[in-house]
Amino acid sequence: MSIQKFPEKFRNPKTIFLDAEGTIFREETLNLAAELRSEKTKIAIEKICEKGMSGEIDFQNSLQQRLRILKITKNEICSIAEKLTFTPGIEYFLQIARQNSCQIFVISGGIFDFIFPKLQKLKFKTEEIFCCYPEFSGKILVAADQKSFFQKTAAIAEIKKQNKFFSPTVIIGDGANDLVDDDKILKINFSGNFFRSNIAAAADFTINDFKKLAEIIFH
Repeated sequence: MSIQKFPEKFRNPKTIFLDAEGTIFREETLNLAAELRSEKTKIAIEKICEKGMSGEIDFQNSLQQRLRILKITKNEICSIAEKLTFTPGIEYFLQIARQNSCQIFVISGGIFDFIFPKLQKLKFKTEEIFCCYPEFSGKILVAADQKSFFQKTAAIAEIKKQNKFFSPTVIIGDGANDLVDDDKILKINFSGNFFRSNIAAAADFTINDFKKLAEIIFH
């Protein structure tokens, strides 16, 4: 879809759902964690990640597979989280959205302990973040807790239950799990960090620049 065809009814949205890894952040956290392991492990983790993000395998399955392989320790979490960097333009986008009284929620398959420190710097509150939560065996991160929001539809349902959902609504992300089955939500594929042709084709709109997106949405 071209910029000229952005649906008018979704301009100036009241609610925005934002993905974290690959969207707010340039990186995938577990790919960063894999850099602390062998080259063979790094390649394996990146492949599993890509299969999950492209929709080739179930995201929850992809996440749990990677955590079992990596066996991240509690001591490694802070140093890995510190490596996350903001996607260019995201701070501007958030500033414009908040100036337009738009409520913004982070809905992510990422692990809370990794993404929260940097999200705080973007002025997100705990109650605005719906993600996955760690399950430890001793000092090893072995899985995501079953109370996690593996599916973004579950997070959206929870937000609706809290009466925090207002139309028009858009969801912005880079993976298959951002393509929620809801005609009342515009699906925007952000391709500035990872371009996946099948996701771009299936989304309602694709863009790779947050500053341009802010100009389009809040025109």
